Amino acid sequence: MFHLPASTIVGKKIPLTTFYQNLPDSGREEQVCIDEVEEIIWLHTLSPKTIAISPGELVKELEIFEIKLHQKRISTTILNLIEKVIPNHILYLLSWKNEAQVVIGYKENNSPAGDQDNVSRYHYSDWMPRDLIDPTFSGLSLDTMYDSLVRQFLADEQPQVKSLNETSLLQREIDTQIQICEILEKKVKNERQYKIQVPLNRQLRKERQKLETLLASSDT
Repeated sequence: MFHLPASTIVGKKIPLTTFYQNLPDSGREEQVCIDEVEEIIWLHTLSPKTIAISPGELVKELEIFEIKLHQKRISTTILNLIEKVIPNHILYLLSWKNEAQVVIGYKENNSPAGDQDNVSRYHYSDWMPRDLIDPTFSGLSLDTMYDSLVRQFLADEQPQVKSLNETSLLQREIDTQIQICEILEKKVKNERQYKIQVPLNRQLRKERQKLETLLASSDT
């Protein structure tokens, strides 16, 4: 499944309480974890100490966690809880029965002090038989390996640019523009007065043109 050296293997179960016990009001988060997660296993650690790779400027260590689920879905609440506790970059293997899915969050440093990485969005592979999960771990440094991993799970239909940060910003802008178009489409559909439909249609055409421009922004 993960073709990684034995030196990277951790194989340690992590108690669910690790991720919500110190929250001021952990009741809701605790229930979400109990409802959705059977157990969390720390599978691998990738760092210059465990694999032949150079340290990254942004990525100091890459963890691989397996989350065994009670159902074929996971709430981002759980992923966000883990990210708050674990400071390193993480690749998740979600498993349910004999199927699995890979999830990786794109982290960007956007705190005023520059010392806190936050996940701007999560990228998911398709669900597939567990033994077919085979992400490629390549790169001369942890930064380039992480960049390569995230790009493997970006939406195929959305453009990519050379900078991963710019790609993430572009895709968020596309998501926002899609929402704007969908809202306008509903307004046009539900509006019965022709004199109001006309300007709405004009605005919708402009917003669709903006979306088309964004979707054509790929330089790769």
